[in-house]
Amino acid sequence: MALAAGTVAGAPADASAAALRSATDTVANAKPTVIPALKTWSGGEGDWELSDSTRIIAPPALDDMARQFAADLDAVSGIAPAVMTDGARAGDIVLTQDGSLSSADGGQRFSEEGYTLAVDDRVQVSAPSATGVFYGTRTILQILAGTDSRTSLPRGKSADWPDYAVRGFMLDVGRRFFTPGSFAITSG
Repeated sequence: MALAAGTVAGAPADASAAALRSATDTVANAKPTVIPALKTWSGGEGDWELSDSTRIIAPPALDDMARQFAADLDAVSGIAPAVMTDGARAGDIVLTQDGSLSSADGGQRFSEEGYTLAVDDRVQVSAPSATGVFYGTRTILQILAGTDSRTSLPRGKSADWPDYAVRGFMLDVGRRFFTPGSFAITSG
């Protein structure tokens, strides 16, 4: 029995080619679901994992924010990373404020509240303002909370900014009943 090059015995040639492609092709990670949706996303491959050895690296100017983020990570994942000022390594989350960052698409909104998020062997949140860094940390928390493990982020890159300076939310209690307890802020 002679086989055509690239075929599997008993399988049509196009099926074996598809099997070979699926074994060697890589698929980029889909855009994570967050509210509001990320403006841009370029998916990488695989996931980054939050672990007990993960640290948050932030300059002294962002220390309070980094410590709050560590507490929030603990509430979401059960892991409370140490906060450091330097020495970033693989597995860490790095927060940086860089006033020179800009985005042609995001314009003024990006410079005031935008950020970039890069997830590879470490997680990097960079923004022109402290507000942007803060919003980047909120995105990370939303993505983590949306996963079963609460410890993994899809690898990829994003640039994000708000469309409006003032944002709001309306809860229509006329069409759906809510008890006062629905609005209570609870911890853990």
